Amino acid sequence: MARLAVLLTVLVFPALASAQTEPVEAAETPLESASEAPAEPPADAPVDVEVGPSDPPPPDPAGELEGEEGERGEDIVETLGSAIGDLGSALGPEAVPHARIRWRESWPRYRFDELVVTLGFGLVITLEEVLPTRTDANWVSTSPLDREVQGLLGLDNPFDRDVFEELSDAIAAGLFVWPVLFDSLVYAGLGEGAWDVAWQMSLISLEVFAINHALTVLVQLLARRERPHGQFCRERPGYAADDPLCNDPPPAQSFWGTHVSNAFAGAALICMHHDALDLYGNEVADGLACGTALGAAVATGLFRIMADHHWVTDVMSAAVVGSLTGILVPWILHYQGGARPPLEGSEPPAMVVLPWGDDTSFGLSATTIW
Repeated sequence: MARLAVLLTVLVFPALASAQTEPVEAAETPLESASEAPAEPPADAPVDVEVGPSDPPPPDPAGELEGEEGERGEDIVETLGSAIGDLGSALGPEAVPHARIRWRESWPRYRFDELVVTLGFGLVITLEEVLPTRTDANWVSTSPLDREVQGLLGLDNPFDRDVFEELSDAIAAGLFVWPVLFDSLVYAGLGEGAWDVAWQMSLISLEVFAINHALTVLVQLLARRERPHGQFCRERPGYAADDPLCNDPPPAQSFWGTHVSNAFAGAALICMHHDALDLYGNEVADGLACGTALGAAVATGLFRIMADHHWVTDVMSAAVVGSLTGILVPWILHYQGGARPPLEGSEPPAMVVLPWGDDTSFGLSATTIW
């Protein structure tokens, strides 16, 4: 009974409440109707036309676009790309309107597809380092130019070879740090407060090095060219007796040189950044930075030849590939401006599947519209 009473209360009380709140209108008398009737306007008075509630409102284009986007859902690729490209502006204060170092509006920013490429090539590099690979030589032939240059520049003393090998390691590492950290985060970011530009420079530089290094190690694994050191250990008894590394020779990865390729990629990056951004604010200073980087890359190649790690054709090939990578990647994707279309999630292709057949066979036909 209590539950029935509660149910009746819930059902009946709102009806009673609505009946009490609605006033009962009294019937109007003819005199009251005549007195309350509005006066007719003059014949020459303007007539206001009111839109009734039944007339539909005009369509809103913005609302229609929002509705379409809501039906399709959020473009995850475009959202991630914008978040990655704009992260640099969140690292520091907003750049002043007339700041000297600025990222131009016509330059595409680093986006999600480039991050995928960078991480993908980084994975290739990591797998090459951790997985076992063949180290025996597959290419042992040399050209007359290789033997001539190696005879002129190669060092006989193993201690001297070690010194120049370490020098080449240091220079190659410096040409990596220079565009990735110094010019971008240290100079542009901390020094000039242009954190947005610093972020773009650093990401572009990492992308260039990932592409260049992965391409180099893949070619080395396929070519497996014997280093001068390995050939001399095998053919020169005195060379093998003086150098303890002949007992455990390095892997056959002479073509093309990793150090040299990365060094020239870094030098090309430095030149591209300084030319496009006017980084140091002075043509002479920016030119000296570019020239110094190129000179350091050339020294890296010479030192690798002197240490009997690469033939001259290996160094020349590495210099060409590294330079092209360091120039073309930032120029095509960014500094030439507007090279790529906006990155958006693609719609799935439309496909129509229809049956077909004749007197001897039957099957299905598929038509796709991309």
